[in-house]
Amino acid sequence: MEQIEKLIKSFVDEKQVAGMNLLVLKDGIEVLYTQAGYADIDSKKPYDRNTITRLYSMSKPITAAAAMILVERGIISLTQAVEEFLPGFQNQMVWENGKKVPVRRPVLIRELLNMTSGLVYGCDDENLPAEYETEQLFKEIDDRLYGDHPMSTIEIANRLGQCGLAFQPGDKWQYGTSADVMGAVIEVASKKSFGQFLYDEIFEPLGMKDTGFYVPEEKRERLATTYEWTKDGLFYCPTNHLGIMYTQEKAPAFESGGAGLVSTLDDYAKFAGMLLNHGTYCGVKILEPSTVDFLTNGTLLPWQKETAWRTWDTMAGYNYGNFMRKMEEPGMAYYKTWEKEYGWDGWLGAYFCNSPKNNVTILMGMQLKEAGNYPIIAKMRNVVADLIWPKTYEQMAVEYHQKELERPNAYELEKFPILDGKKHPFAVICPGGGYRAVCTCKEGYVFARELNKNGIAAFVVNYRVQEEAKYPQPMEDLARAVKEIFAQADELCLDTDNYSVWGSSAGGHLAASFGTKNMGYIKYNLPKPKAIILAYPVITMGALTHLGSKEHLIGEDASDEMIAFTSIEKQVTEDYPATFVFHGADDQTVPVENSRMLAKALKEANVPYEYVEYPGVIHGVGIAKGLICEDWFERALSFWRKLQK
Repeated sequence: MEQIEKLIKSFVDEKQVAGMNLLVLKDGIEVLYTQAGYADIDSKKPYDRNTITRLYSMSKPITAAAAMILVERGIISLTQAVEEFLPGFQNQMVWENGKKVPVRRPVLIRELLNMTSGLVYGCDDENLPAEYETEQLFKEIDDRLYGDHPMSTIEIANRLGQCGLAFQPGDKWQYGTSADVMGAVIEVASKKSFGQFLYDEIFEPLGMKDTGFYVPEEKRERLATTYEWTKDGLFYCPTNHLGIMYTQEKAPAFESGGAGLVSTLDDYAKFAGMLLNHGTYCGVKILEPSTVDFLTNGTLLPWQKETAWRTWDTMAGYNYGNFMRKMEEPGMAYYKTWEKEYGWDGWLGAYFCNSPKNNVTILMGMQLKEAGNYPIIAKMRNVVADLIWPKTYEQMAVEYHQKELERPNAYELEKFPILDGKKHPFAVICPGGGYRAVCTCKEGYVFARELNKNGIAAFVVNYRVQEEAKYPQPMEDLARAVKEIFAQADELCLDTDNYSVWGSSAGGHLAASFGTKNMGYIKYNLPKPKAIILAYPVITMGALTHLGSKEHLIGEDASDEMIAFTSIEKQVTEDYPATFVFHGADDQTVPVENSRMLAKALKEANVPYEYVEYPGVIHGVGIAKGLICEDWFERALSFWRKLQK
């Protein structure tokens, strides 16, 4: 980690770039953030997490995701012709031997997404007629950019359709304006402006508050200045490029799907996390897993890939599809990388990469002209590839199991915070174990991992068990944990108005006791949790209890008074927190009647609750991945979120 921090600082010290930042996440959890230099040299404004960056071509993966939303809904098909949405693409022409001839067939949406459409970016070389014609259009776009009649997204797309293509659709790969046209297709198909569609379907659901096609006045101080590197140093470079206003001062008429967005690293991390988490981020589903698999595995046909490799050195080893590169041959790349990683970068140096193989996301920001293929990225990737990652959760499982065997029978609090400077909701977790052990291996760190991936800090309570489990010791341990967490709330970046208590099996009894007056938050004078989340919990100490839990907590021969006192279903009042309960109908360890009794008591006390029971499910399934009840965790999160509104 120290090496990458030194490297980023060296780029600034050597005046290769004015400022930059880098964010690396593993398993959805931040493992490295570093920054160096200035977002603006003159004012000495640091390039930090709040810096807003012009993404340029890093806009393209978001445009591809937006297209897939419409594909999922059956609104567009990849085999539809672009001319069905944009009349400017009717009767298209292609440049061949210096002359325009009719296309063999129309451009398809699939060819937009793969950059095999024949649409290109412009240049002033008349020997490249398609590029030259496109350049004249962009000069007209620039001439009207700040005037009273700027060209719109759809107008530009239709005009691009009237330019001659560089080759017949599907014949080759060439980087160009396909994503801008795709944005216009989305606008027509969705019957919303492209920007509004992105806001409604991606930015607002994911909480990407700093991402859009311009920077509002109240945020403009956070927008980084663009610089150009020359042999004489760095110089201010206020350049309009590809129809994008440098100032970003107002909503543009042209919402460029290929280059128009601005964002921050933390905002883009939410989009990247959604893709890496198979279409869902923090419980919000944007795409189906199968759609994400298609989106991130798109490939060129063999002859198309050959042209990509021949024309772009940095595409070596990569295939391309859906506006992203995808690594196929790591040994061919110009830097150390990972098989099946995907992502893209931007003209001013913004960079994004997801690696499903090791669940890593890399994001980098800078504002340097022509930095998209800059050596900085290659150097950064070489060092990041050698980072010593935190232990995998599989490795942690082995260590946790060994720790459970060796753990002293004493209170301990394990912390899984999200230390990104923002306030996060948090969960206090009480694993099961029959009050004989604490199963952090199955119901502690695994729950914490899933909560962290959903933007929630987590804390696992190792409470006293066996001979030390006699009432009220476990309850005192849970109360102690909550007090300790609240005392450290600021340093642990916690939202103290939004916490929940989770429990499984006997840990479910402990968590459920926290909601009662005689054993919980009221007795210990602690803030009321927003929710209690229970998985296959022990509830009663009566006839249908789990005998081991009862024996360790109150003894086999406990009095009727103590049995009633510690039976949660008999202690529910109107002050009890809102509760989610999940149980398997075929549980032979803790009878399902435990949860049914609690649900009945919650209903009678008018306490908000949700009870879900799954047929054929046994005890101790934990997260339950691959089982019929695997949605219980997401349902619990949804229940908690609804209470926050």
